Amino acid sequence: MNYQSQLSDSLIEQNQSQVQIPNFLFEQGRSILIKKNQIKMILSIIKYVFGMLLIISKFMLVTDEINLSQQHFRYSLQYIDIWLYITVIHSFISMVQYRVIQKYLNKYSIIFQLAVKMGLVNIISIEQGLDQQQQQQQIEEQNDYQNQQLIGRLLLFDQRNIFVSKLSQEIYEKLQDKFKCLKILNKLLVIAFFFIQLLAVIILFNSDSLFLVDRLFYFLCMVYMILVVLFGLNQYFKTFVLVLLWIVFSPVLICYEIYKCCKRRKEQSLEKKKILKDLKEILYNQSKDHMENTDCAICMQKLQNQEKVIVLSCSEKHVFHTDCIVDWLKLNLNCPLCRKQVIDEI
Repeated sequence: MNYQSQLSDSLIEQNQSQVQIPNFLFEQGRSILIKKNQIKMILSIIKYVFGMLLIISKFMLVTDEINLSQQHFRYSLQYIDIWLYITVIHSFISMVQYRVIQKYLNKYSIIFQLAVKMGLVNIISIEQGLDQQQQQQQIEEQNDYQNQQLIGRLLLFDQRNIFVSKLSQEIYEKLQDKFKCLKILNKLLVIAFFFIQLLAVIILFNSDSLFLVDRLFYFLCMVYMILVVLFGLNQYFKTFVLVLLWIVFSPVLICYEIYKCCKRRKEQSLEKKKILKDLKEILYNQSKDHMENTDCAICMQKLQNQEKVIVLSCSEKHVFHTDCIVDWLKLNLNCPLCRKQVIDEI
């Protein structure tokens, strides 16, 4: 049963004074998503078929026992085998994923739930006493009228194409939220794709002996690798761009953070030197410095022997840990105990 037949049956089953139908914007977003999904499914089919043909051709092209006995060639062929099998399995799972998504996008009960959840429905009032055909006609007329009003508002602000394009991605995200297995599977496929890319790079740098032994098979593998990369960019473009941007800009951001940290530490060091320039710093000696109060009034910790301390100019009894009083004077120029100004402005 196609989508329109499911829609008609659903309207008949509702049999209420009001019915809800996904509006024009939602249907446009769904149509775009279906087209994108079809393209991705076709690309996965091409990758799968090409990969299977390449696996079959390997047994036909690479048959020389002497060549197989060569160690470098054997290792190169093993790399190719592993990469081919992983890529074919990845393509097959992608085909299944896109087929399931296609099925969900054409199932009205699921689409209706998404439209209601996103608030993209036309609410249509039905007059009582009408037969089924008259109700159907009234629903179509009111639905067309509400859709025309919606299109007019979007055209007024010239936002139709932008909104519909974003909406298709939002529908896909909502569908993944509804079916968590699709979301998990998509993430696993993305991770597998980057692993396939990495393995392809390794093969490129370790397959010289394969080129020397069987050039035709080598060139077929290289063509397939290029196809996989191009098709993968289409399927996982958004993720690929984000990863690429992160790879490019992460060193810049790390260097910038290191620069900021070094600059901040340098400023703090200069600030501390400027403060200490006007203060008297000594090594605390409990046996020589007979003080009534042996606690730092800022951190409330006891002063330890041979610890660097500051004696303020306001009183010899006003002794503090160096770090404690430096941090204090950055915010307040007065003594913590007597409130007398002890240094000039920093």
